[in-house]
Amino acid sequence: MKKKLSAYWWCQIGGWSVYFIINSIPYFTPNSHLGTGYLADLFLILILGILITHAMRFFMIKYGLLRLNIPRQIFFIFITTAVFSVIFSLVTACIDEVFNQNPKQKVWQSISRLSSYFFIVLTFWNMIYFIYYYIEKSRRQNIDTLRLENELKIQQLENDKAKAEFQRNVADVSLTALRSQMNPHFIFNCLNSIKLYTTQNDNVAAAEYLTKFSRLIRLVLENSPKDKVELHSELESLQLYMEMEVMRFKEKLQYNIHVEKDVETDYIEIPPLLLQPYVENAIWHGLMPKEEGGKIDVDVSVNGDKSCLQITITDNGIGRTKSEELKSKTAIKHKSYGMKVTSERIELINQIYNTDTDVKIHDLVDENGKPSGTKVIIQIPV
Repeated sequence: MKKKLSAYWWCQIGGWSVYFIINSIPYFTPNSHLGTGYLADLFLILILGILITHAMRFFMIKYGLLRLNIPRQIFFIFITTAVFSVIFSLVTACIDEVFNQNPKQKVWQSISRLSSYFFIVLTFWNMIYFIYYYIEKSRRQNIDTLRLENELKIQQLENDKAKAEFQRNVADVSLTALRSQMNPHFIFNCLNSIKLYTTQNDNVAAAEYLTKFSRLIRLVLENSPKDKVELHSELESLQLYMEMEVMRFKEKLQYNIHVEKDVETDYIEIPPLLLQPYVENAIWHGLMPKEEGGKIDVDVSVNGDKSCLQITITDNGIGRTKSEELKSKTAIKHKSYGMKVTSERIELINQIYNTDTDVKIHDLVDENGKPSGTKVIIQIPV
């Protein structure tokens, strides 16, 4: 690719070409007595003018004359212009002597006359060059400023990206730690149920319970390392857990899991062990304090455009207000551990996946205004 001439060289060539054209006008007048040597002499002066002014520019840049303060800059550039004017006139006088352009003047007289003339020419050239120089300097400063701003923006974006990645990694670690807390808590409750059967010497029930427990443990071990699992797998784990609790509490506990037909349980994914703590909380807080027990209904549905999964967990227990009045120390510990961990998991899931998983808990009342249970509504974007 050919390198393009800079604006400086275009101005040099254009300016001295104009000088050549203006000074060649006398040659083309009708009564001109100038010979062809005049044009040759003028052309050499054009070339010399380009060389002299370029050398003067080089000198000013090399010795930093353009970086001085204004008074010193004017002084030194005045001296520089005078020196180069003498050099210009000396060489021009020699060229005129060769082409015999000033036969009536001696060389020293030509040098004296030309020095004043070229001092004016070079001063005018300097004025034009200063205008060009400061315009170009301003343009480059603007370009450098824009480049620096772009680099800062890019650096800021990279820093924001690195910060977001770091926060995501921290959240991942925190979520893994919370999930590791859920598993021992979940398994501990199951072992309590097994312990109950063994102390009652009910071998058949213990064997059935252990079978369900082994299936549940397998699912827990398979799902725990995952960030998300299929909905059918989460519901299977929940059903196994509730079947085991039904075996334990017998007629005091009933449950029903209802899934709408348009819910694609094989494709929708949710965080593992998300539902079990809410069901467990309903059993311990809502149903077990009631002498006759109660029922838990789990309803799974999606909204019209299938962008949000809604899971409703409803119990007909004593309600949160009555549960708090009982001040059961066991229940308090149970709630503060399982429910707190689950709430923290949801907050971290929202942060990591930039989602808006939401949990709302409503207190139910009967027609007389008395507490009649609790409804938990979990909404998960899918």
